[in-house]
Amino acid sequence: MVWSVLTREGLEQTKDQFASSGYVMQWYAMGMEVVLTTLGPEWWKKNCTTEAIKPDEFLAVPDDSEKSKYNHQDRMVKLGHMLYALRECQGYDAFISSLKTRDLAPTFFELWVANILYQNNFIVEFVQAKGQKGEDYDLFAERDGISLSVEAKSRRAGIVLAKNKLRSTLETARKQLPSSGPGIIFVSIPNDWTMDRNAEELIGNCINSFFRNSARVNYVVLIWHQWLELEKGRASASFVRQYENLSPRSQVELGKVIQPPTMPINLNAEQQDFTPSFW
Repeated sequence: MVWSVLTREGLEQTKDQFASSGYVMQWYAMGMEVVLTTLGPEWWKKNCTTEAIKPDEFLAVPDDSEKSKYNHQDRMVKLGHMLYALRECQGYDAFISSLKTRDLAPTFFELWVANILYQNNFIVEFVQAKGQKGEDYDLFAERDGISLSVEAKSRRAGIVLAKNKLRSTLETARKQLPSSGPGIIFVSIPNDWTMDRNAEELIGNCINSFFRNSARVNYVVLIWHQWLELEKGRASASFVRQYENLSPRSQVELGKVIQPPTMPINLNAEQQDFTPSFW
């Protein structure tokens, strides 16, 4: 079913149409509707259909393996979920226009960061690029009277933990933040990095060294994703590690930027408490 305009009524009809297929297929179909109506039929046909000749690598299904199918389905649901949840944020329309011409993986992570900040009670604004150092950060976030400049960087390539790559990513992000006011950098790292038995020490030393020369950055938050094997199927899980600069230029007390779940999660439950924003 294809809608030219995204409406609650249209989403409910799609939900009903796929009711017999189970909630995961409902999420997938509804997520597709959100992506189609938000990014337009041209982008959707190029990247989301079975006839797509050269889709964005992030959404492509490179082979017929279960892993590839899980990745594609998970990313489509999450993309639709975030596009729908953040549609009222300031700067959203300009962000969507830029998304259509950018690589999706780093843009997806910007959306991810905006969404988790939004879920943690921040007011979120997408910042339009100006081509000026210190003014090309990704997001502006505010909570409890505290304003933050936010930069999101995706470090996906490479299975070997290399602290020089992490450091260069942090340095690039630092230069995009304003010289004054509190700032925070989110970095998506490959899950393979965390498999190194010395990962915690190497990453911690790298970030602490970075903080000693980066007074404009208050926090660095690392995020990585992992598929967990369950009794039936798999679960897409996200892990977060927050690091705080003890000597920043602008002092703020935020505590945990991303709050942990208040209740234990049973990943083997038939259905999770989580539901997409469009549900």
